[in-house]
Order: sequence, then structure tokens, then C-alpha cells
Amino acid sequence: MVDGTHIEITLRLWSTGDQRLLDEYLEAITQLLPASGGQIIRRITQVTPIDDEADVVMVVGFPNAAAITSFLTDPRRTEIDQLAAGAVRRSLITHGSTRYQPEHPGTVTPLREPDERS
Repeated sequence: MVDGTHIEITLRLWSTGDQRLLDEYLEAITQLLPASGGQIIRRITQVTPIDDEADVVMVVGFPNAAAITSFLTDPRRTEIDQLAAGAVRRSLITHGSTRYQPEHPGTVTPLREPDERS
């Protein structure tokens, strides 16, 4: 459980149809989260595929925007790019929401692109 203020992003994945590769990819991504302070808040997997709907939806919480940038730019992500290419045909990461109280809807907080010079 995340305490206090945190930022949530939503990751939607459309599978190539290879469930084994998708499971491996999800495990690899999940293992990267703790290094940046991230954790899975919710995960939904489609039992019966529906046309044009994501096969997996994950809400991931981070303590701040810097932690999200750390996760998205983690050099270990390049190690799993080949796995991603075989497992995911499309992905979408939506903008973050800052939640001050879990029982209230989040406020939309646009995330800045990482500074190219960093």
C-alpha cells in the first residue's frame, strides 16, 4: 500500500498472442519497479480477449515524477527490449495522477519529458 502523496501511471499492453512471452515481459518489468520506488497498485488481465481492448492494464504508483523518469530510463529496460518485441504489439502509458487521499479521484499532473542533457 502506498502512503501519502504519490503519482500513478497506467500502462496498457496489447499482446502479440504469445502468453509465455507476455508473462516473462511482465515479470521483467515488475522486477525493475523497486529500484525506482515503484509498485503495482492494480493489475487487470483480460481473460477473454476483446477486440481493440488492452490485454493487460497495470496501475503503477511512484513516490514522485523523478521516480517515474528513473523507471522509464532504467538502462536495464534495454535488456528486455527483445522480449518486449515478441510479447507486446502495442503499449500505452497514460499521464500521471497525483493522489493525496486514496478514496478521492486523482488530479491530473502532466509529466515532463526527461531533459535530453541529463
